[in-house]
Amino acid sequence: MITTVAYSTEALVRAGQGSRMLWALHRALLEEGVLPVTSAHCHLTAALTSDAELLDDFLAGVEVEPLTAEVIVAARALTASSASATPEERLLVELVSRRQAAVISSKVRSLVEVARRAEVPLVSWGI
Repeated sequence: MITTVAYSTEALVRAGQGSRMLWALHRALLEEGVLPVTSAHCHLTAALTSDAELLDDFLAGVEVEPLTAEVIVAARALTASSASATPEERLLVELVSRRQAAVISSKVRSLVEVARRAEVPLVSWGI
C-alpha cells in the first residue's frame, strides 16, 4: 500500500494552474491518508510559473522537504550512474528512495530510467 506520494515540478505547476484532475487526485490521496511530499526545489521551480494563491492552497496539504547539503550529497551518490539526469530527477529519485514514495509527474519515462540506474523501485503516475 502506498502511504507517501511525491509531486514533481510539473504536478505542482498544473496544480497552480488549477488542474481539476490534479486537485481531485490530491483530495482523494488526502482522504485515503496518503502523505503528499515534494522537494523545495520542485516548489521553487513551480512557484516561478504558477498562480501563487492556487499553489499555496495546494501546498497547504503537502510536506515540502528542505533542500539540505545531506539531501544533495545523497542525491548525487544515489544517481551517480545517470550523468544526464536533471537536478529535479536526482532529487525526486532520492526522495522516492528515502521515503518509499510513489511519484506523480509528466516526465515518467526519464524518472523511470534514472531510478532504474540507481536501482530504486519506482511507482509512478503520469499526468
